[in-house]
Amino acid sequence: MNSQFCAQCSQRLEPNDRFCATCGAAVSARTTKKSPRRRSKKRRRQPPWPLLILVLGGALLILGGLLYQANPPAVVDVPDDHDASGLPYPNIPRISAAETKARVDGGTAVIVDVRSSQEYAEAHIPNALSIPLDDLQQRYQELASDAEIITYCT
Repeated sequence: MNSQFCAQCSQRLEPNDRFCATCGAAVSARTTKKSPRRRSKKRRRQPPWPLLILVLGGALLILGGLLYQANPPAVVDVPDDHDASGLPYPNIPRISAAETKARVDGGTAVIVDVRSSQEYAEAHIPNALSIPLDDLQQRYQELASDAEIITYCT
């Protein structure tokens, strides 16, 4: 048995209907259609992006490890110079704490703490500026150009 459906609202029509009982549309041989087909839900194949990313990431890690083994970072040997009294790096000019205080109080010097921010937070000289050694090259413009700069790191 061939069922017919309304072309307007898809309701089932009786064999001799001239109008749709639901929407009132005129029924003709050209306006009728067969039973609406239900579309089967086919499972779409997901692209393999997660797997591809994992494979590429693993390959990059392996390549990086091989390059690191082939060219390990150079170790720089910094000589640990001490004078006869045990003072490290005797060729670096030093001034006493009293002389430092006098210069800072006189407004001719600025103290810069070049230790890490964490070490500065734990303890520091009052009014010392915190510019970690790793940041000094980018931040030296913050220092007064007409003042003596006194750094400390211990």
